[in-house]
Amino acid sequence: MKIGVFGVSGVGKSFFVSKICLENTGFIGTKASKIIAQASNKILLHELSLKQVDSNQLALIEGFKYFYDKNKNIIIELHNLIETPTGIVEIDDYVIDGLNLDAACFLFISPEIIFNQRLNDISRVRATMSICGLNELQDRSLSKFNSTFTRENIPFIKLTESNLKSFLSFVRKLEVKREPPNN
Repeated sequence: MKIGVFGVSGVGKSFFVSKICLENTGFIGTKASKIIAQASNKILLHELSLKQVDSNQLALIEGFKYFYDKNKNIIIELHNLIETPTGIVEIDDYVIDGLNLDAACFLFISPEIIFNQRLNDISRVRATMSICGLNELQDRSLSKFNSTFTRENIPFIKLTESNLKSFLSFVRKLEVKREPPNN
């Protein structure tokens, strides 16, 4: 099973995915940026242009296919909007199609919390954005998420906190639907 975890930068995707994997759920966690970097593509904020983002998405699709061949239960951190020095780049739906996800999750928290998490996370360089800007970015990302997964008929869930119990219940329901009937 391949599940994408979406949310704006700083929402807590890495923390959430690590919680899922530590819970011994059988999932292997990864992130789009890791797969892109393994293809020797540029992922740092100051290196991102529209052309680079497009190149990165192709590297992600190819790298994820290889990753999936080795790991069958994957939870991957993804973005549908990428912050670049010149603005926000919307990721085309062909990328979601190319990843062939079985399900998706969107993490949605207060923009004030995102602002503080981004401010306190010195491990990453992110674009500076106001609380209002983060609110607009998150709403735009959620809207794109909802329309993409509704149109693609891929099961999805929106979580307003890193609620592991709700997520695992969602996954169990998916697994039940995928099980072949007993003969």
